[in-house]
Amino acid sequence: MERMEKKMEASETTLRESAKQIKSITQRLKATEQAVEEFQTKCNKLERFSRRNNVRIIGRKVQKGENCVSTVEKILEDKFGLDHIKIERAHPDGPRNSDSDGVPQHILFKLNSYADKVSIMKAARRKLQDESYYFTDDLTVTDLQEKRKWMEKVRHAYKEGKKYRFYNGYWRDGQGKVVSFD
Repeated sequence: MERMEKKMEASETTLRESAKQIKSITQRLKATEQAVEEFQTKCNKLERFSRRNNVRIIGRKVQKGENCVSTVEKILEDKFGLDHIKIERAHPDGPRNSDSDGVPQHILFKLNSYADKVSIMKAARRKLQDESYYFTDDLTVTDLQEKRKWMEKVRHAYKEGKKYRFYNGYWRDGQGKVVSFD
């Protein structure tokens, strides 16, 4: 009987120590998860900033060997009347197998000036309304997922006369205030 009591005490002691270890590990895991989330947020902000001057042209077929810088310059000159815009670089982006699914590669271009991007993006919808392609911001994967997540609700709100735009990872109203769809 005494031997059984000693075994029980030893088991209880082991159980208490295990519970303490589990609690400690759980606390460290929560802290690690929080740190990872903070790093992911910071990383997304940095990526967003690095894409700040980028614009995507979606829906325009890219010809093999086409000089994308010249193409973008020509579009900006012909459609926008802008011949002074400095383009840092331009290239096709996305999968090359666009013939199989009918979706052409995007043209991604980076402007030297954020002010140039703002003026182009403000005029793009009006200037390109008769074209088969359009301009859009170059979003991070995280931001693109967030934008797509609420697209249906944004479309519904638009039909009700509300206008929202996606900026800095959030849907915003006309005054720039974050709109929540939860």
